[in-house]
Amino acid sequence: PGLYLAHGQVDLRGPVRLADGVVMFPWSTIDSSGGEVTIGTDVRVGTGAVINGPASVGAHTRIGANAVVTGDVAAHSRVAGVPARPVGANSKKEPQATPVIAPEDQAPQGASTRRTSA
Repeated sequence: PGLYLAHGQVDLRGPVRLADGVVMFPWSTIDSSGGEVTIGTDVRVGTGAVINGPASVGAHTRIGANAVVTGDVAAHSRVAGVPARPVGANSKKEPQATPVIAPEDQAPQGASTRRTSA
């Protein structure tokens, strides 16, 4: 949760909307002086990348090193280049919660889900 700024300089120019899990690597810049910039959940901004507003970066997106983003980027995508263009999809799946104690009908054979007092 929150924002992670890797070592080195990160430049935020003007107000920027950042969701949880955003990671910005060194020498990256977000400049909202030309318009609002919104960064979605679990976005990685590569070293030296620049995002110029107005721009909206969708959730689970990866922005390559030294890329220059000048507009909107779809969720679950990978962009690179100057100007940034799609280079593939980010296939990362949302983590699924796993139960700590399996319900009785899903317990392994011979296993007991009953609690006993000590």
